[in-house]
Amino acid sequence: MKRIFINWKWMNLESLSEDETPDDLRKAKFHKIIPTENQVGEIIILNLEREEIEFEDEYEYYEERNQLLSELISCFGKHESLLFLHRNSPHFYEEYDLKWFSRNSPNSKTILFGGGEDKIYDLYNQEFGLLNQVGNFASDALNQNGEIKQQHFEKIWNCYFGESHSISFEEKYRPFEELMTALMPSGTPNSKALEMAKTILSQNTDWLSEPLKAQIQLLVTGNSTFDWIILKDEWTKCFI
Repeated sequence: MKRIFINWKWMNLESLSEDETPDDLRKAKFHKIIPTENQVGEIIILNLEREEIEFEDEYEYYEERNQLLSELISCFGKHESLLFLHRNSPHFYEEYDLKWFSRNSPNSKTILFGGGEDKIYDLYNQEFGLLNQVGNFASDALNQNGEIKQQHFEKIWNCYFGESHSISFEEKYRPFEELMTALMPSGTPNSKALEMAKTILSQNTDWLSEPLKAQIQLLVTGNSTFDWIILKDEWTKCFI
């Protein structure tokens, strides 16, 4: 059976504290199994929070948290699965975790997501997105029985298994970070900002919101309607 694990800020699910055990994680209050129409698969939701650690031993701390999640995944058997890890607060998953789960949960394809700019969200993928922006499934993703609609499940499954999503958060966003740095503090266009804007547009822009993409295009073309404030606001939304 195909399974999708989503570690996210679910509104209707207790978060897992630091002193819980693998047995605790298996309890219904810490994770839920949502079936799909026609039993084509199931989605396992959980909220395994992690503090943002900035010390040298941060990976030792994350090792324990990741092991806990890996043990839960193994309880469901060695089937192919998708593992969605929330990159923003209160989870803070990053490139290290992609590599960790690649080694320790090889049957799971791991994806970092967050900020609403991924195809799993209905904000970005209105037709088949699974999640809304406030900790629940998208209203259109569930049928009257509370099951995940088959077409939604299969579209997301095929999307993420069919495309390469192994690029790290840092690699994906680094050109934009350099663009923002070049424009600081007043947003005045310059050669470095122009170079970074062109780099961003030359790569896959699917993750960009339309307002964000529009501002970058205005910057590249030298259009006087380029708005530094809008660019900053749209960029900030990537971390919500």
